[in-house]
Amino acid sequence: MDFWIPLLGGALGAAIINGVFAYFRSKHDKLTEHGRWLRDQQATAYAALIDSTREASQWVLSAYKIESEQERHEQGLAVLASLKSGHLVMLAPDATLKAADDMINNLYEFAQEVTLNGYTTGSPQLVALHEAFGAKQMVFNGRCRADVRSPK
Repeated sequence: MDFWIPLLGGALGAAIINGVFAYFRSKHDKLTEHGRWLRDQQATAYAALIDSTREASQWVLSAYKIESEQERHEQGLAVLASLKSGHLVMLAPDATLKAADDMINNLYEFAQEVTLNGYTTGSPQLVALHEAFGAKQMVFNGRCRADVRSPK
């Protein structure tokens, strides 16, 4: 009968060790899953902002076709208000937020210049503004790719 005590002690010890490993495994899995979810949410928010800035820049490039200055101004405000950057504040690192702010501010300047001055396609001013916006957009896109690819 003396063999039962070591046998039960060994079984109890193995159960405790398995329980500890299961706890840490569960915690690790939870953190890994949260990291995946966060990257998915970032990718969705980044894609929404990239799409909305692309649409806004396309509108800006064709804004000179609108005859009425008032209508051009109202449409411009509506297009710029549609930029979807709200979720970035919760999801993006500071460097990406700064890149997004730079891109959006540049787009606002771009839109203001076009709507107020009525630049036409091919004018040097419009080309320069569009290139400046494109450069800011490339920086933001690069930050987005780096954020979504990096493990948390």
